[in-house]
Amino acid sequence: MNQGIRKRKFPVRRAAIIAGAAIAIIIVAAAAFGRGSAKEDQDAAEQTTAEAALMTIENSLSADGEVISSLEEDLSPHTSYYLEEVKVEAGDALEEGDTILTYTNGSKMTAPYNCVVKSWDLPDEEEQLTTDHSVTVAGTDVLRMELEVGEDQVASVKAGEEAAIEIEAAGSSFDGVVTSVSEVGDYSSSGSTFTAQVTFDNDGSVKLGMTGTAAIVLEKAEKALCVPAGAVTSSGNESKVTLLKDDGTEEEVTVTTGISNDAYIQITDGLSEGDTVILPVSDSDSENSSGGFMNGPGQNGMPGGGMQDGGNMPDGGGGQPPGQQD
Repeated sequence: MNQGIRKRKFPVRRAAIIAGAAIAIIIVAAAAFGRGSAKEDQDAAEQTTAEAALMTIENSLSADGEVISSLEEDLSPHTSYYLEEVKVEAGDALEEGDTILTYTNGSKMTAPYNCVVKSWDLPDEEEQLTTDHSVTVAGTDVLRMELEVGEDQVASVKAGEEAAIEIEAAGSSFDGVVTSVSEVGDYSSSGSTFTAQVTFDNDGSVKLGMTGTAAIVLEKAEKALCVPAGAVTSSGNESKVTLLKDDGTEEEVTVTTGISNDAYIQITDGLSEGDTVILPVSDSDSENSSGGFMNGPGQNGMPGGGMQDGGNMPDGGGGQPPGQQD
């Protein structure tokens, strides 16, 4: 019996499955490669840089508070004189030389300086004045504010340091000075606080009891080489920045830092003016700027940030940008 070579046949259905699987593998691989390339392009696009530049940098302590008088005293009337009439009301503002009260002999008590009458302890009219009587006034030429200073900052605040005063109600700014810092703090479980007195000369526009902001300059450096504070990372006593070199490569550089505030930090060694440093991109910045899926659903149940409704760009929230809040 003549036996020929038998040809093995695969069912058509099985062949189709194998071909489909192969295509699927190719598609997945291509998508993964595309995502990787897109991620690299996105990271490059999101990279933020800044140049080291010379500027004046200062670190200050600011607080809001009430404007009060730097001089309050009890004025003593002439004893053995008799009171004729009180010429003022509590709260009256007086200029130097204005009459406060008159005596029955024709004499009078006058304001020794520009002041506000706060209160008095006087007898009835036509009665004799004694050492127990007085008129309390508060000067308005030199004013002060009190700032609460934490125990971690009190060592940096010293008498004689300059301060900036802003009185919004009066629309005025003043140069002030720290005149005293309390030696004993007020204890609390979160840390003790100390009181710093800041005084300034009134130009006549500020009234006692107004509120203002006083800022004490703790540290200040002019023509300091600075970079954004976010560019510097610290571990222990070592600080570093990522330097973007002229050829496009990156280099981690150890630097020495000086004064810093919320926005900038001084570099005293390790960088030169014009050097470009790289600022890290936070996770939230990366997600919000991504053209891919966002955290949480978007409109119509679609992932936020992607293409929706046949390719129309998302509106970023469906409304106009919020206006300035009151």
